[in-house]
Amino acid sequence: MADELAKSGALEKQIGPEPVCGIPKSLAQLTLQTYCNYHTLICWRQLQGMNHSRALIRPFNKRAASQALALNRKNLCILVRALTGHCGLNRYMFNLKLQDTYLCRLCKEAAETPLHLICSCPALMHKHSTLLGKHIMQPEDAKFLPARKVLLFLKATNACWEI
Repeated sequence: MADELAKSGALEKQIGPEPVCGIPKSLAQLTLQTYCNYHTLICWRQLQGMNHSRALIRPFNKRAASQALALNRKNLCILVRALTGHCGLNRYMFNLKLQDTYLCRLCKEAAETPLHLICSCPALMHKHSTLLGKHIMQPEDAKFLPARKVLLFLKATNACWEI
């Protein structure tokens, strides 16, 4: 059956410029996926705003996506809120005019955001060291933290109920 289909396909007139050289379906899919990822990444970089999300989320990371999707619904909600910055911490609530100050409740030195709590809050240095491996973490390093570590840290700091 396959031989007959191959012969009939070879005998049919090709559409398009000569010489005709077919490509595998997998190559076409890969090319299209690469093209879409490239243009989506350009769009992601050119959009205004979303600074918090850009600081904590690596685009097109299958491992991070599968780790996040393996979480239960409650933990996934906490993680998404933390990574996007749309949570009950002072900075977001101040922007919504639901809080009088944007400063961190723990250190009173910087805006209270998940990025601040995960990376640089001086009041949480011991927890940074024990749970994340560093006293102070660069935002670029925070992108590479596994989802479960981020959740464990947020729960250990009692920040997840705010998120």
